[in-house]
Amino acid sequence: MKKIFYVLIVCVISNFTFTSCNSTKEPTSFEQVKIGNELDKAAKINLDDFFQIWMKNKSNSKLDQNCYELFKDENYTYFGENELKALNIKRKLYKVENSILSQNFKNYKKVDGELIRQEFWNKIVPKSDLETHKKSNCSSSSSNPKYSYELVNNEIEIILMWIFRCNGKKLIDKTYKSNYDLEKMEFKK
Repeated sequence: MKKIFYVLIVCVISNFTFTSCNSTKEPTSFEQVKIGNELDKAAKINLDDFFQIWMKNKSNSKLDQNCYELFKDENYTYFGENELKALNIKRKLYKVENSILSQNFKNYKKVDGELIRQEFWNKIVPKSDLETHKKSNCSSSSSNPKYSYELVNNEIEIILMWIFRCNGKKLIDKTYKSNYDLEKMEFKK
């Protein structure tokens, strides 16, 4: 009876996987976009939406879900992003106006969201809070750091809200804030 149940589960999952892989009528090929084809499939997004997507990029990731520049013409810069949905990867294609990028986020290629988060953690979060986290001998713990980002006057305003619980008790419930200068590529003092 168990074998039949497991076979049925495997069949259902396989069927879902194969049907979901064909769910888009015309998948976007990033290789085609890189040579200037299929540009009409790109969704136009505003600067803030692009900025939020770009800041989620990660250096070390098992599944590549980063956003990449694929192509640039006289009006737009085209970006591709892989998004994991259920058991398949969906490709998303965006375009952002060149004039908006050059005026408000010209150094985006140099911005690495993961490195900025690491630097924020190391330079902005007080050592005493990091020590509290390290030295807490918990039988159960939860750490829930949440970052938010805003692009303001050629700086990234970063807010980290961090809640750390040890054995059910909140040891840290703080908000940290700093600005990252996009010209100097460093946190402001």
